[in-house]
Amino acid sequence: MDTAFGKSLKKYEENMDLYLKTIKRSNYKDMSIIYVAYLDSIGWNFDGPALDMELLYVLYAGTVKFDPCICTEAVTHLTDKILTNIDNKKLNGLLLVDFKKAFDLVDHEILILKLRMFGCSPLVLKWFTSYLSDRYQRTYFKNTSDMRPVKIGVPQGSILGPLLFILFINDLPSQLSHSESTMFADDTTVLTEGSSIHDLNVKLKLVAQDLSTWTQQNRMVTNTLKTKTMLIHSPQQLKNTSDRSLSVTLNGNILAQVKQAKVFNA
Repeated sequence: MDTAFGKSLKKYEENMDLYLKTIKRSNYKDMSIIYVAYLDSIGWNFDGPALDMELLYVLYAGTVKFDPCICTEAVTHLTDKILTNIDNKKLNGLLLVDFKKAFDLVDHEILILKLRMFGCSPLVLKWFTSYLSDRYQRTYFKNTSDMRPVKIGVPQGSILGPLLFILFINDLPSQLSHSESTMFADDTTVLTEGSSIHDLNVKLKLVAQDLSTWTQQNRMVTNTLKTKTMLIHSPQQLKNTSDRSLSVTLNGNILAQVKQAKVFNA
């Protein structure tokens, strides 16, 4: 370990000790303390143009704090968009995305590449590479398996795990055309609007194609049995038509259309 890296790691550990003492009396972890204790300790600044800091804050705050208020903000944001579309006489088509084992499938090599794209310095990249490497796991069932290296996934139960996942998934909304995404931790709801069912189907199919491309490029997996579509409209909008079906295919599977769903675990 070189001297600069060792000093940075020591400073991080000292700041984290201070941080842990600070939160003992609180049920929630303070976002600003996390940033001071960690990001400042290693001199991390975001110089890259690709990082949506507002999205990062909302996602990370929701994941780390487990604060229901943050979830309420996500639901309110989505609801406002839906109601605005209805006021503009538009139909709403939702794609409720479910990822399989999202936190466990984060590819370390891709994550480091994204951190570099975000403008992380060589020191920060070295820190994260060290943090993610040389991890092993084994299973216990009747007998104990051999230790195997962990090459994917963010550390569960850690402060940095949620942050790393959100940095990894941060570019997803920008890759989905003709839509707007609302995200809370690993829950993603994609909203499209249109003047007719045909318009919604066209846009949702494009979104599904973009989602499939993103998951393949990032080695993530969508659960097509749990990924759903939903149509939301006012009573007057479709009173003269009986065709209210959304026909969307994802990875060769037709997605089920539902009339109600739970979003963001709210």
